[in-house]
Amino acid sequence: MESIDRLIPVRSRADILRPYRATPVETLLVSHALAREVAPPAAAQMVVVTCVDPRIDLLLPEGFAFVVRTGGATVGPVLFNVAFALTVPGVEVVAVIGHSDCRMVGVHDRREEFLAGLAGISSLDASAGERLFEAGAASFGSRDAVDHVLAQSATIRRSLDRVLVAPLFLEVETGDLFQIAAV
Repeated sequence: MESIDRLIPVRSRADILRPYRATPVETLLVSHALAREVAPPAAAQMVVVTCVDPRIDLLLPEGFAFVVRTGGATVGPVLFNVAFALTVPGVEVVAVIGHSDCRMVGVHDRREEFLAGLAGISSLDASAGERLFEAGAASFGSRDAVDHVLAQSATIRRSLDRVLVAPLFLEVETGDLFQIAAV
């Protein structure tokens, strides 16, 4: 169950949180949440870390962001990729975008489903499959998508402390993009 009480909708520019105003995060929110056309920039402005889920379809100007996809928008396995993209001059902003109905939320409850599916596509023996699940579930799994986005944002801040990090949340059912209040 997501902590939806911490989601802040963006219905107008006035709803954009102060730290994000006049930054690439504002551009992202104006483009996606407000569905306003934004001119493509001359170069990438930010890094977006989001989930591999194919339902995530962000409305971004062409060439606006480096997009890094990883299960559950989990940063650990892709921190090098994020840091590498941030070495491009002028890129100093990261958005971590989690989403509703993420299969990484409660992934531990899907162990048997995963192992049965894996048996159909792999010749791994049962014990290797179990090790694969346990390692992946430990790295990518979460109990709450909003808390997970906040934790991943904190991971980036600890390692890349001079970068603006915006935790955001996409409701895949509606396409609405929210800011997350860090309570």
